Amino acid sequence: MGNNILNLLKPILIIDNNEDDFKALALAFEKTGLPNPLSHCKTGHEAMDCLNQTESKTPFKPVMILLDPDLPDIDGLRLLQIIREAAELQKTPIVIWASSAHERDINSCYYNGAHAYMRKPDSFEDMLESVRRLKEYWFETVILPSGGGIKKTIQERYIG
Repeated sequence: MGNNILNLLKPILIIDNNEDDFKALALAFEKTGLPNPLSHCKTGHEAMDCLNQTESKTPFKPVMILLDPDLPDIDGLRLLQIIREAAELQKTPIVIWASSAHERDINSCYYNGAHAYMRKPDSFEDMLESVRRLKEYWFETVILPSGGGIKKTIQERYIG
């Protein structure tokens, strides 16, 4: 990703059922100067629908996914597996954005394909620092592979 202007134009998908957390996160992204548009899904089903826009001529492909695994409708680890197995999203970084600091939860997320695990901060100041570090690492430091892969939608893979 490092210094690629095109990545600054692609959306970041935030999957989190807590509206207050999303609003604080959006404000933190704004204050750190990351220009990417944010897309928000409150449920796992909504996220799968968003990522599986087959009727659209321009498929939705976020530059990054922030996933809170504590979702009301789908187990977050299962959603992580589904996203990770979709060929068109295999190179998309998935950062877990969770309240839990339990070693078991952290290990499960990495085992199921997360690229990073960040604990949700307790204060807005800490959130600003976390987002600044996220921006610095994922958007200014690392360089990820580009290109596509075998196109197979989430729906084709899991629904029929």
